[in-house]
Amino acid sequence: MAQTPDGLENLSDLKLAKANTSLCLYPYVQVSTIPSGFVRPCCYYTEFLDLDGEKGRRMNVARHSLASVWNSSEMKRIRREMESGQKLQGCQQCYQEDRVGTTSLRLRSFKEWGHHPGVKNAIKQSMANGGEVQEPIRYLELKPGNLCNLKCRMCNQFDSSKVVTEMKELAEKYKVPHVLTQARLLDEQRVEADFDISRMPDWSKLDQFWEEANSLLPHLETISLAGGEPMILENVSRFLEKAVETGHSRHIKVFLASNFTHFRENFFDIAANFELFEFIASVDGFGATQEYIRFPSQWKVIDSNFRKAKAKSSPNRLKALTNITIQMLNIMTFTELLDWHDELEKISPPYHQHPYFLNLLTNPRYLSIEILPPKARKIAIERIEAHRKRSLILKKFPEMNERLDLIRATLEQPVPHDYEDRLFEFVKTQAVLDEHRGQSLKAFNPELYDIICEELTNKFATDWSAVVTEVSL
Repeated sequence: MAQTPDGLENLSDLKLAKANTSLCLYPYVQVSTIPSGFVRPCCYYTEFLDLDGEKGRRMNVARHSLASVWNSSEMKRIRREMESGQKLQGCQQCYQEDRVGTTSLRLRSFKEWGHHPGVKNAIKQSMANGGEVQEPIRYLELKPGNLCNLKCRMCNQFDSSKVVTEMKELAEKYKVPHVLTQARLLDEQRVEADFDISRMPDWSKLDQFWEEANSLLPHLETISLAGGEPMILENVSRFLEKAVETGHSRHIKVFLASNFTHFRENFFDIAANFELFEFIASVDGFGATQEYIRFPSQWKVIDSNFRKAKAKSSPNRLKALTNITIQMLNIMTFTELLDWHDELEKISPPYHQHPYFLNLLTNPRYLSIEILPPKARKIAIERIEAHRKRSLILKKFPEMNERLDLIRATLEQPVPHDYEDRLFEFVKTQAVLDEHRGQSLKAFNPELYDIICEELTNKFATDWSAVVTEVSL
């Protein structure tokens, strides 16, 4: 296995990242939370930190301090294993992206933090002390609670209070009480064996948490905020205002991810006091696509709010961009959203940085583009390549093609071994949500609907209505 060398100069040139393909810098700078209070070293890491010596029992910021998380046995183990070149189960998404040559979050950690002397010190301390570091937390990623005004098709009870309400409605409507313990429909994933959504702590209102977060401000250099919906969480604005009052905002970059349906104008005044402030709109489609996936959002509201944020943008201080998650419901139409960005590029001020970032959805697995039928894959690839040829933004920022390369590479992979099960789950979940919400996949995207119906008939000798009946919740 590759070993992390003692010489740690020039981390940002990626030589060490390529020599040790397990090493990532985020465990040396960051603590990341989720709305239920569980913690991990970054937002891509798929496992949560266990209590010291208690496998399967998680640390939670409602009960455990950030200081105890920072040098917990699990965080120290992660650092040790990375330094020795061991592959970690929780890092699979970055390993996959590394294999196809795109800019993974792991590699981005080196570009963002490789120049920092404190990070080099933290690695040296970890190597000398079995994973323990004395350097402080420099990057705090907070998702303080699941309070939200949307119930997105890919979301779950832990991330949206609206999904919690809807799952209760569906449990009663279909007489299936067991769905209350699922993250989402047909998803048995549970983040802790005995975790119950009804007992999820609302740590966003805990004074002791925010007092500790405030105490970290002198050393913090990056704050990332999401939700739930951070624009409707009062303690989010109070935390940022505290950073301004204490003068620490001048050395802090803020990344605030919002659904842009409730945009608070006072955030512009707050943002002006930070070293950098990025407004990140979580948007997954143009027009009807957005409204179908992120129900009950209204495209005209999001469009208006994003234009306001873009109009106030400035180089190196205030930025507006979108975070687009690619999945079954938008893979054939997402280039319409990229075309929208191309139109906004023509309006002053132009984009000073990448105006969007493309993510690949991994969960729920029945929404992953891995199960897109072959006919639809061909159409999606053709539209991606047509967009490349006409895009002003890709001419301005050619490096952004890497994420499109990743999407195309995924579409060119064989269908997975559980293709049938996952496709049937897709049909069932969309049909149930359509009926409950008064929506229609057939009306919103007849092209995708027809292709899936054709696939069901030709490959599985069944039809849409039969699958809806056959697959139980």
